[in-house]
Amino acid sequence: MRSILKRRPSSTMAVAFLALFLAVSGTATAAKLITGKNIARSTITGKHVKDYSLSARDFKGSVAGAQGAQGAQGPEGQRGATGAKGERGPQGDPGEKGERGEAGKDGKDGSAAAQGLPGKDGKDGKDGEKGERGEKGERGEKGEAGAPGKDGRNGDDGRDGEDGDDGRDGDDGLNGKDGKDGFGGVKIVTSDVTVKPGVNDARVTATCTGVTPRVVGGGFTVRDTHDSEYLRVLRSYPDTDASWSGQFGNTASGLGAHDLVATVYALCVAG
Repeated sequence: MRSILKRRPSSTMAVAFLALFLAVSGTATAAKLITGKNIARSTITGKHVKDYSLSARDFKGSVAGAQGAQGAQGPEGQRGATGAKGERGPQGDPGEKGERGEAGKDGKDGSAAAQGLPGKDGKDGKDGEKGERGEKGERGEKGEAGAPGKDGRNGDDGRDGEDGDDGRDGDDGLNGKDGKDGFGGVKIVTSDVTVKPGVNDARVTATCTGVTPRVVGGGFTVRDTHDSEYLRVLRSYPDTDASWSGQFGNTASGLGAHDLVATVYALCVAG
């Protein structure tokens, strides 16, 4: 027996001894007698090991190879038991306002309450639409006489009647008082004034005297008709009941400037 143990057994031999010991004394005894020191490295391969007899704790180091392709999804497992109820979470934000629901059915009429105090009068409502014209009512009784109305406006004048016959001549009237004597003709009174160049205040007056003391008109003229373009008439008027006055100016200037002679006349009658 000792000569056999001095030599390192082959893998076949080791497996044979392992099977023998397992058969005789069980796995506990085999584990005590044979250790990894009694087996040469790389002599035990996968074909010498029973399928599904080793677990992950029986290997030292990494034995993982390249990752294989993902297998097909297995069948759905049975539903697990319902877990314990969790704690209530924090209140969430208010959701958006939902659409208005349909109107509910009318409730039953409640019992009548005590009558309240009268409310304040509401504002007048708008006038309603004009109704249709009603049927003509029966004629009422005759009312009392009303107060007299105001006088109506005067009517249009009637057309003129035909001319009547001439009346007889009346008696002669009394003689009237003698009237004032007439003015017996018109007398013209004149008066001249010399107007210097640049002057605007040359004045002259023609006065009625004697038997013709009342002025009824008047006017003015210029002695030389060529000087009329330089004569400036400021006023020509009756200043009293017996005289006529005029106010003149001379617009001539430069080398051609010269004096002008203006004449005022008054029309005189008996007073």
